[in-house]
Amino acid sequence: MSVVFHKGKAREPASVTLFCEAGQLKACLTDKQNERLLFRSGSGVEEILDAFEKALRDPGADWRPSRKARSK
Repeated sequence: MSVVFHKGKAREPASVTLFCEAGQLKACLTDKQNERLLFRSGSGVEEILDAFEKALRDPGADWRPSRKARSK
């Protein structure tokens, strides 16, 4: 699936997966275009989304390569 943005470039949209582990809410942001993952945890969805927003503006954020990227 591709989405066209304002500059006319096709881009595969990112996805967010939420899960609960040991009573804590956790999330994975998958940047499909760049084949990388970012994990955050928090007490609620809003807190996690705020953490993702902050990380997206941080050039030093702790992105990890996706399995797809590692298999290349």
